Amino acid sequence: SQASTKTTTNPGTNRPRVDRIKPIASVDNTKVTLTGTGLPPTLPLLKKSQIWEFATASDFLLESDQPVMVFQFMPAWGDLSGRY
Repeated sequence: SQASTKTTTNPGTNRPRVDRIKPIASVDNTKVTLTGTGLPPTLPLLKKSQIWEFATASDFLLESDQPVMVFQFMPAWGDLSGRY
């Protein structure tokens, strides 16, 4: 995977599934914008290597004025304690 300025995400069809999203900036003062529903209204300007994490169950478009790496993952099932 490589850094880019435009990324789409799809949390999948297993609704209601909430994914965690982590954009990571490649340079200081990176502006990230999100287009979609159920998303944070604004993101702060990111510094180089800064991570800004949020959760969503919505599909969305992430755009930035500088390259960013975007990690998308879902939380572990349950609390992982006990026997399975």
